[in-house]
Amino acid sequence: MAYKFQTGAAQMDGNLSQDGVLSGSGDLHLATAIDINGTEVLNSSGGGSGFTTANSLTSATALVSVSALNTGSIASGFGAIDNGTSNITTGGKLLIDVDGSAIDAAGAITLGAGADVGIYFDGGDLVLDGASGAGLNMSVAGSQVGSWDANGINLVTGDAFYINQTSVLNATTLGSAVVSSSLTSVGTLTSLAVGAVTSTGIGSFAGLTSSAGFQADSTMQLDGVSDVSASIQQDSFYYLDASDGLMHRELMKDFVSGIAGTGITATAGVLSVSADSSTPNAMSGGTSASPAEMDEGLNYGSTAMLGPEQYWTVPASGLALGDIVRVKAPSGVTADNFIRITASVAQDATFDGEKHINLESPYAAVSLFVISASPLIFRII
Repeated sequence: MAYKFQTGAAQMDGNLSQDGVLSGSGDLHLATAIDINGTEVLNSSGGGSGFTTANSLTSATALVSVSALNTGSIASGFGAIDNGTSNITTGGKLLIDVDGSAIDAAGAITLGAGADVGIYFDGGDLVLDGASGAGLNMSVAGSQVGSWDANGINLVTGDAFYINQTSVLNATTLGSAVVSSSLTSVGTLTSLAVGAVTSTGIGSFAGLTSSAGFQADSTMQLDGVSDVSASIQQDSFYYLDASDGLMHRELMKDFVSGIAGTGITATAGVLSVSADSSTPNAMSGGTSASPAEMDEGLNYGSTAMLGPEQYWTVPASGLALGDIVRVKAPSGVTADNFIRITASVAQDATFDGEKHINLESPYAAVSLFVISASPLIFRII
């Protein structure tokens, strides 16, 4: 049986039971609810307990509450969902299927009341993007252990950077496992222990000590200035030339030959007295008014000192850098009968800073090494 209502309002006070189709073109006003097969499916404030599926429902502008949904989906174009202070829990996956480009843009998970931080995939990398001035604090159990901001990564005091559970750097020290580096400069080192070192050029040192010595295989500069340009060789030595302020390198045999002087022969670096009867130079006499002049090479007293002091002067000319004047006192020399070694007034020479030296013992002997030819300066050796 079918009920059909005409246009207009139809009023009923009891229940309306219908096994077939109920149709009409107007409104149906009910005082209580609609039951289907004995189960309430709709009332004035919501769906009844029997209303569990709405496959064709596409709009519900005043719907404010639903029971737990266990199936269904939200189609494209659905508006914003605001769940207030409630939580969203899922046992599945949360998928954002577009690439992000900025904080608070499509594809980003945006955090903060002021949209301060965004997490997104930009098509190539995962990006953690903070607003200007924002940093990333890293904490363990609520305690901060480090931060990351525009200045870089900063660890708290006492912590270190680790690689494979090994400390490689803390605030003051490189880790002991760091055994190589490409550093090109460092600050002032207060101590340094090194093994074998290969270098194309090492700068200056305020002080450098080595228990094993030093080896240079090419040019070496000493005291800031140097003409030491030849390769380091065995049996070489270095000396500072007072006349030019430069360090010089000489082979020992060449140096010995250069300082041999008159009456001394140098053979393969070995000095020997010449067999010539005119050398060594035999000295005798000499007064302050008329001193005796010595020669380059060996000079000795030919007779015993029998009288007062004698005056001997260094050669008046011909001395060059590296020359040596040797003097051996004769017998009979005493503190009262001494030999004074000096230079002419014109030469104005010094001997270790002094204007003269005295030989006051028959055993006295000195070697005067020329370290500067102009002015004439001797080193006593």
